[in-house]
Amino acid sequence: MTIYLLADFGSTYTKLTAIDDVKQDIITTSKAYTTVETNVLDGYNQAYNDLFSGVNKPHIDKVLACSSAKGGVKIVAIGLSPTLTAEAAKRAALGAGTRVLKVYSYGLKPHDIEEIEQLQPDVILLSGGTNGGNEKIF
Repeated sequence: MTIYLLADFGSTYTKLTAIDDVKQDIITTSKAYTTVETNVLDGYNQAYNDLFSGVNKPHIDKVLACSSAKGGVKIVAIGLSPTLTAEAAKRAALGAGTRVLKVYSYGLKPHDIEEIEQLQPDVILLSGGTNGGNEKIF
């Protein structure tokens, strides 16, 4: 059995999840306020202490951490069709843990481009089409 402890240091909460890699199962989760005013480990330690209350504490094999502070990576997803490629782009972005600001399809109009500039995404994800396919939309 391999136990991973996953930690996410967010803007508001520090979230911990213990998982069993062999069973592919979540053992337990907890969260505590992120403590940037003192030391970020204060919130981590509080969440860690709460994590195994009422559960037998297993041996942790590996700790993996990330930060979703400030809402994570901001993405605008653009697809050729709303029900297929735009939806695929949106799901891929959400599956990667990003914050999807807006989804566009059927080509971008001038007001869409202005809106994207105002949204200030970190990434613009384009999805759809094939080589030699519709060249007029994008």
